[in-house]
Amino acid sequence: MTLAPATFDEVTGPMSADTLKAGTGFAGQRTGTEYGSYVEYVFARFVAWGVEVQLPPSNEILDEQIVRAARERPFVSSARPEAVKLTGNLVADIRATSGLTTSDLASLLGTTERTVAAWRRKGKVPEDRRKMLEALRAVGTILVGGLGRAGARRWLTEGPNAPIDLLADGRVNEVLARAQRYETSVAD
Repeated sequence: MTLAPATFDEVTGPMSADTLKAGTGFAGQRTGTEYGSYVEYVFARFVAWGVEVQLPPSNEILDEQIVRAARERPFVSSARPEAVKLTGNLVADIRATSGLTTSDLASLLGTTERTVAAWRRKGKVPEDRRKMLEALRAVGTILVGGLGRAGARRWLTEGPNAPIDLLADGRVNEVLARAQRYETSVAD
């Protein structure tokens, strides 16, 4: 059985039409990862409803479209993130640049919140934790200027293969490389 292609209005069901328009509704307040997940959800809904849909273009074509869009509109006006001053206290600097909480750090490091708070208060961390914490401060410093604290936290904690999970697995260099790619991306 071949189904005729449906119009947008026929497949949105109870959703309002502007839910899917870029810049309004869901898309205007979420990260690209969240929006992409939402688009995948809607795509799956179309298929479940028996609506004929075209597969999205290949990653190569999408990459070309993203680069072209970034060149045509190189920035979106937004409030400048508040400047962060580093204090030299490793734990305090990480919290200031990455938006991670004491609880997040304790979970990442396999210790208690009380221990992390003591490290912050004393300004000292154990040598066996220093490399990861220094890398996390470097990543936060890269991200905070463009994303702000909340955006840096989301970058670190959300999505498949979230950087914080990679850090927990000891893949520190991989997370640093990913942050550096973000820093030099087309949409800077």
